[in-house]
Amino acid sequence: MEPQSKPRTGWQWPVLIVLLLMIPVVGNLVLVMKATGDPSFVIEEDYYRKAVLWDQTMAQQEKNHQLRWALELTTKPGDTAYAPTTVSLVLKDAHGEPIRDASIRVEGFHNARAAHVAAATASETTDGFYQAQLDLRRSGLHEFNVHVVRGSDIFTYKTQKDVMVGPYREQP
Repeated sequence: MEPQSKPRTGWQWPVLIVLLLMIPVVGNLVLVMKATGDPSFVIEEDYYRKAVLWDQTMAQQEKNHQLRWALELTTKPGDTAYAPTTVSLVLKDAHGEPIRDASIRVEGFHNARAAHVAAATASETTDGFYQAQLDLRRSGLHEFNVHVVRGSDIFTYKTQKDVMVGPYREQP
């Protein structure tokens, strides 16, 4: 008759300790994933370069002032819930005359979702009247950055506008 071996006892304690040590590791991983996946949080892209080039930004604002161009931006919601928003731009010179043949780049984003930036190049529809289609996903306050190039002239424009997105809504 062979001696019966006793079942090993005490193995539960190391497993329990490992499991207890894993709780903060898993918790921290969940928190990191939640923090980095938040669409409302965004770090300003290329912020250091923008800070270094601050003098050029101020010079561009002075150039905008000297050009005395006027830009009017309006939005119109798409026909369906997921249709792009039409951004209309009217560009005029210092004398109120329309500016033709300009290259215009428009960027727009919702203030609560700055990580989602919609961008498009506007096309000229009539004299001094341009349109672009932007994929703006939420109604509310949006920031628009417009970059205009015509010949050697560069004009920049930044504005905030309340935008309605989707069908059955009229723009106030």
